[in-house]
Amino acid sequence: MKHLACSILAFTFLFGVPAVSHAGQKSTSTGVYRQTPLNDITDTLATIGKSDQEKAAIKKQRHMARTNARLKKLKEERHRQIIQR
Repeated sequence: MKHLACSILAFTFLFGVPAVSHAGQKSTSTGVYRQTPLNDITDTLATIGKSDQEKAAIKKQRHMARTNARLKKLKEERHRQIIQR
């Protein structure tokens, strides 16, 4: 019985997690606006005990910070590619 339960759990993790991790990703080629489940968890932890207005402001600020960091990284990678040519 334990073998069956472990098999079901392993199957769920192997085939269920990739579908969930891309659920919040918008359809852009770079994915700079994506919102992952880990981002949702950390945003929720950061807003515990805050008012609704504060929650919205904090989540927006964190989302924009992640987006800006991804855009900066993407620009640096493109700049390196141009220099290497």
